[in-house]
Amino acid sequence: MKNITLTVYVAEQHNSSLQERGRSITDPDEPQPDEVFIIQAPDRSTSKPVNITIQDNNKVLEFVFQDDTTWICDSSTLHELFPDIEAANRSIAEPYLVPQTLEQSESERGIASGIALKFLKVYLKKNVPGKVKEIAEKLETKLLITGEGLFRLKPDFTFDKIENIDTDKPVLLFLHGTNSNNSGAFDKLLSSEAWLIIQRKYGNNILAFQHRTLTHSPLQNVVELANQLPANAKLHLISHSRGGLLGE
Repeated sequence: MKNITLTVYVAEQHNSSLQERGRSITDPDEPQPDEVFIIQAPDRSTSKPVNITIQDNNKVLEFVFQDDTTWICDSSTLHELFPDIEAANRSIAEPYLVPQTLEQSESERGIASGIALKFLKVYLKKNVPGKVKEIAEKLETKLLITGEGLFRLKPDFTFDKIENIDTDKPVLLFLHGTNSNNSGAFDKLLSSEAWLIIQRKYGNNILAFQHRTLTHSPLQNVVELANQLPANAKLHLISHSRGGLLGE
């Protein structure tokens, strides 16, 4: 989807010098957005609709939520945050109204449901040559702060080095999706009966692959994963979103 128009309800629209309560919304050491929007509910008397038109995938969007979770995408990956943007009954010419909060279907991307959108930053790709990857790398590093690579997943959903894997038995592998990590994608299992069943069935043979999804291709991820998997492992997979591509 190269061409699309988004509608957001905003309290204010600014350039990159925007301040919130005396604090800069943008980091001076990072590429500066061309526009910054403070999001506000449409039923507020001070809010106004603004259309953002993307043509030939010419813009990068950075969504910042109330808990400071950040999601960076362009028009080709926007559906991963807002799946209904590709609804069969929605006309391509019809502007898409960006939700004020994420519902359950979007929260599966690793962002908690009910979290409100706070800012939208818009970058023109032509104004940030070579910098989009830098933004994405910083976001990935933040998401993978607990570790990058293949780990054994402990009962409390923390990571440990891989050891004592019994390759005579199946190995369960978790693969997270775009702009996420295994905790964000799967930690709701932690308090479930299903997680207890999984532990009883697989024991120490539960692995999680923490990988970069914005700057590395699925093929790169698969090569990295293959180089780290125990030899002769028989894999059972639980994947989410883009993680399914790796599993295939």
